[in-house]
Amino acid sequence: ETILWSGGPSDGRFEIEYIGLIEVDAAGLFSAFVLFDAGDAGAAQREAWARWAAIEPDVAPVVALLSHLPDAWNARDAARVRGCFADDLVVEDHRLAGFGRIVGAGKYVEANDVLWNLAPNQRTGFDGSWHAWGRHGVVVTLRREGTLPDGGAFESDCIWLGILGNGRLTHLELFELEHLDAALARFEALGGRGNAD
Repeated sequence: ETILWSGGPSDGRFEIEYIGLIEVDAAGLFSAFVLFDAGDAGAAQREAWARWAAIEPDVAPVVALLSHLPDAWNARDAARVRGCFADDLVVEDHRLAGFGRIVGAGKYVEANDVLWNLAPNQRTGFDGSWHAWGRHGVVVTLRREGTLPDGGAFESDCIWLGILGNGRLTHLELFELEHLDAALARFEALGGRGNAD
């Protein structure tokens, strides 16, 4: 959570903003409280996911991949991004302005290269909204934001469904935010059963 600490006398007020990561135990009591700089949300999220994976080992492969993929994508490192996908990856992009169906990890990375070239100054990340998860898959919200070459800022959120095999994504589907129910139904159909929020 974002925390703002303020105080001091009227002629010397101060404000300190930071991110607090709170871990609770099975009884609902604080077991850890870790502070991060306000601008270091990515590090706080990775720390939270690592702690979650330590508590629930079944989710560890999904957490590891979702921690690694945005860093590789944001670095525009096609080889690292490619390493997150199985060779026979199947992508079904159901969004209105999506890619459609793509078969093969190499072809999907090439398609993402188009996005990198359209808006070189962009970042992507999973916003922490895990809608469903299990040992072999996840349904999360993905955010892409940046600035277009002409200077216009943009944000784009979507529902991201991923199925894993041997530590790599084998199946990926993308949905508009308002189609979360369809994404959850597909997750169930693909055998990704697990927890849901």
